[in-house]
Amino acid sequence: MSLTSSILSKYPIEAEYRPSKMILDFKVLRYYTEIVEKGSISKAADSLFIAQPSLSATLKKLEQEIGTTLIHRQKKKWEVTEAGWSFYEYAMQTMNNFNYLKNTFQDLELGVGGAVRIGVASACIELLIEYITAFSEKYPKIQLFIINGTTEEIHKKLENREIDVALILEIDDIESYRSKKLKPFVCCTAVPKSWGWGKRTSIKLADFHLKPFILLEPMENILHSKNFNKKINEQIETNVKVHCKDITMAIQLTASNLGFAIVPKLKSNAYYEDVVDFIQPIDFHFEIPPTLIMLKNVQISKAANSFWEFVN
Repeated sequence: MSLTSSILSKYPIEAEYRPSKMILDFKVLRYYTEIVEKGSISKAADSLFIAQPSLSATLKKLEQEIGTTLIHRQKKKWEVTEAGWSFYEYAMQTMNNFNYLKNTFQDLELGVGGAVRIGVASACIELLIEYITAFSEKYPKIQLFIINGTTEEIHKKLENREIDVALILEIDDIESYRSKKLKPFVCCTAVPKSWGWGKRTSIKLADFHLKPFILLEPMENILHSKNFNKKINEQIETNVKVHCKDITMAIQLTASNLGFAIVPKLKSNAYYEDVVDFIQPIDFHFEIPPTLIMLKNVQISKAANSFWEFVN
């Protein structure tokens, strides 16, 4: 039951009574709370810079419309009634709620409040964390909803407008989106520790000839688009044993001695250095620029636009 309903049920006036405009008038609510807090009409009038008779008349009219006495006023006795305290609580709650809504709408309008729905491919989670840490410091009132998945899954969610922006690896139809290419990842090879290659002074692509290969599918598309597949195939014959879509899984499969993988160099790779060697072949240099995308010609919230403008 709302506080207004509680007041009306506890202090019924008429069967057909409906709340008057007066108890929803914020000026009247402000006047009443000031009277209660100051403990007298004269002190409240001085604080509000209005004439005492005018304030007394406002209080009297309010009591008439509500149908009950809010404050007992006698020469030697000035006391807020039970109904008066209930109405004071209602007035404070109403004004606080209004101010909260007003501030919330102002924040939304300015792009410093609201929410942003961000989709992120697994390869880009580490990078996203760096961005949202800095973003949250600048925009503490904006809520962030993070959805992770494969590049294909995130791409689909963006098309379905389940997210506002997406941080993914490169995609073929980039012209269909508004996009920003970000600081590129440098790629390396992840090799099982059991191979003993971490102790070698130099590794070449030729050393991977016919070695079991864990193919990270997002990487396959990018390698192909950059003609790196051709370069690799000119030097070695690949022996694909496992296909997967997640970088962490590719590294864990490598740790299980199922083969080597080509992965981005990430800080989180350090968690696997006891079981995996991350090696940069001397004749292999490849970078992937992660890309922030959003749909063209689609209006997004000002909070989402603030995130878009923040990331560079």
